[in-house]
Amino acid sequence: MAKRRANHEGTLYRRKDGLWCAQVSLDGHRLTKYGKTQQECRLWVQGILGKIDSGLTYASTHITVESFLNLWLSGKELSCRERTVFQYRRLAQHYILPYLGEMRIQDVRPDHILRMYSKFKESGTGARTLQLVHAALHNVFKQALREGAISRNPTDFVERPRAEHHQFKTFTEDQARQFLTAAAGHRYEALFYLALSTGMREGELLGLKWSDLDWGKGVLSIQRQLERIELKGLFFVPPKTEAGRRQIKLGQGMLDRLAEHKKRQDLQ
Repeated sequence: MAKRRANHEGTLYRRKDGLWCAQVSLDGHRLTKYGKTQQECRLWVQGILGKIDSGLTYASTHITVESFLNLWLSGKELSCRERTVFQYRRLAQHYILPYLGEMRIQDVRPDHILRMYSKFKESGTGARTLQLVHAALHNVFKQALREGAISRNPTDFVERPRAEHHQFKTFTEDQARQFLTAAAGHRYEALFYLALSTGMREGELLGLKWSDLDWGKGVLSIQRQLERIELKGLFFVPPKTEAGRRQIKLGQGMLDRLAEHKKRQDLQ
């Protein structure tokens, strides 16, 4: 007969049918594990006790990946850009939840994640998408670790998917000259010149206002960028980092082109 144990202590005994039974008391509830060998059950007890020491609670032993991920996403809505949250939700819906959603979060092992990545790769999922899934999973399990729902982050034992290296193609000096010659008289001629002369990103270029330009000093201030949020439209948003808020010195030739552009714009 099993001896009664204090809270958070384990019990180990053999049943009449030959199976071994291990039990651990946690927060007034009993966690039970059946195994073919005594060693299997002993290791389980040791593992559970270790998780309890790391903050495991009874409630967290039943929470699924889907439940915890939804709670994590709700928190992200308060701290992340809307576009970032949308991307997280898309990754969760199309990639993470179909494979891991119904599993208890504490049961997810590195091999589960590796098998999931292998299936993605076999189905033609791109390396960049795999990296985004990995990053999202890592952050979800990192939060679960902080809250005591798990004792270790399984993504720490999975190599980050390798990125595909793309060689960016840029204009040569002759190509840039030919492009600007072809763009002469185009309504966005000044925009093309500004893009080639400053190297600004598309979102930064499209987020410019005349108030960002100090005509006297010839300085352009990057204050915002235009961002597309799927299913919602286009929005002005601040730069992602402080480094994104910067000033760019413009030459007199560029200022003259912008002045001509403004005249045409005012007439329109």
